[in-house]
Amino acid sequence: MKHRTLSSLGMLVVALMLLALAMPVSAAGEGNTLRVGPGQEYESIQEAVNAAKQGGKILVYPDLYEESVTATTYNLQIIAQGDSVVVTPPEAQPGFDVNADHVTVRGFEISGAVCASGITFQGSHNTFAENHIHGFTGPCRTTALHCADDDGGSDHNTIEGNVLSGTDGDGAYHGIHISAGSDTLNEGNVIKNNTITGMEGTGIYVVNGTSVRISGNNIQDCGLGIVLEAGSGAVSTHNHVASNTVSLIGRDGLRLTAGPGATVSNNLLLGNLIYHYAANGIALSAGSDHNSILNNEVQTGDVGIAIAGDYNLIAHN
Repeated sequence: MKHRTLSSLGMLVVALMLLALAMPVSAAGEGNTLRVGPGQEYESIQEAVNAAKQGGKILVYPDLYEESVTATTYNLQIIAQGDSVVVTPPEAQPGFDVNADHVTVRGFEISGAVCASGITFQGSHNTFAENHIHGFTGPCRTTALHCADDDGGSDHNTIEGNVLSGTDGDGAYHGIHISAGSDTLNEGNVIKNNTITGMEGTGIYVVNGTSVRISGNNIQDCGLGIVLEAGSGAVSTHNHVASNTVSLIGRDGLRLTAGPGATVSNNLLLGNLIYHYAANGIALSAGSDHNSILNNEVQTGDVGIAIAGDYNLIAHN
């Protein structure tokens, strides 16, 4: 009886070993940490991104990476380690192009984009934080950080603590541009604590957004400061623009604008400081209705607050 038990146990162990050998080995990087840089397992960021699986973390060490990185893997973290992790993309390609959800790109210096954005993305619940994007060149009107989503649905992304500069070249036009098609919306995006300088166009430009939070940003030396826009027949609604500092602006510091048949409504402009602008501190176009403009400080420009919409609440400015 004892011998039979030992024999059966031995057969079970052998069977389990054979089963384990027969099982496919999961691809490299699944849920693990991948490292990129001199002396690391990967030489390029793209190689590591291609090898990573959902839940993977990619740590990128100081070096110059002459590449454009495309990320299509869900739930991925791409994090620079140190202050000298520089991405220089090829001509007409962005530094990072994210087409997925729950992706983080943090801590990179992205420099020298030629007729392309520093970061482009479509997707939801992504985080772009603490990146320094600068050094644009070329005759094209590009954007430092751009969500180009004609179908809408790029929701609940966070853009935080980035430094975006257009002063090192002549190609940067907008700092942050979140756009959607005429009959679509991007919802719940957060744009906070970014520093944006030297944009010929607009510091922060949101088209067809709802429940967007724009707060604590410092925008300086741009054509326009912050713009909320509803395209033709669309809406821009229930957005909060609060506690931003906007200065040295060539036209309007903060603008709400509606295209034909569009409405910009129920937005809150609260506690912003706007000074040294050429046209209007705060401007609302026709179609900008039922908005609240509260506790803002506007100084040293042509017109303080210019209103063309209806039923707006303007108090304590």
